[in-house]
Parts: sequence; C-alpha cells; structure tokens
Amino acid sequence: LRDPELLSKAVVWSYAFWLWHGFSFWLGFKAFGIDLGFAAAVFTEAVVGFVVSIPAAPGFFGTFQLGADLALSGVYGVAEPSALAFAFGYHLGGFFPITIIGLYYAWSIGFSVTDLGGGEGNGLAPASEVTCDD
Repeated sequence: LRDPELLSKAVVWSYAFWLWHGFSFWLGFKAFGIDLGFAAAVFTEAVVGFVVSIPAAPGFFGTFQLGADLALSGVYGVAEPSALAFAFGYHLGGFFPITIIGLYYAWSIGFSVTDLGGGEGNGLAPASEVTCDD
C-alpha cells in the first residue's frame, strides 16, 4: 500500500465491486417485488457483508439470510416473508452456479474428495508432531 498507484487501483476496484453487487442486489429486489432504491440495495449489501463475517456454516448459509432480513425487515420495513424470499433466492442463485462450475472443473482436472485429506507429500507435519519450544 506504499505505492499510490497500486492503492488507487485497489480503491477503484473495491468501489466498482461494491457498486456492481449493489446493482445486483437492486435487481434482486425488483425480481422479488421489493420496491426499494439503489441506496437500500447497497445498504443491504453492506449489512450482509458485515453479518457474514460472523463464523457460520460453509457458504454463509444462515448469516446471509440474517443480514438481509435485518436490513430489509428491520430497517426498511419489508415484510419478513418477502425479505427472506429475496435472501434465499439471491443467495442460492449465486451459490449453485458457482458451486456446479467449480465441481465440474475439479472433476475435469481429476480432483477428488480424497484429495481434500492432504495425504502424503503435502509438506506439512501432522499436528501430533508439531511442538512449541518456549
């Protein structure tokens, strides 16, 4: 971050990312009949981003929905069934395609579930062999 040019690029890309996802949330609102503006979409995105930082299940299931519900029902007064419909629909609409594509490419390169265990030759010592000498 000492390089001003690199910092500038990081800031611009960060804003672009947040705005793009805010637009995506806004489109999701429209798809689920939630009549709120772009600012509400960006706010909801920010609340969801904060809440998913709480340790949770893989894929942010539960915390994503909680964040969306807190923002939409708690702040904007959206009926809870509509808020949760948006939360589940938006979340699953992004989760499944990415997961399916990832599984396809993992399979296409020969990756298997047994590869997740680490196995021999990964360069890491088993936890039972790690010691701390203070």
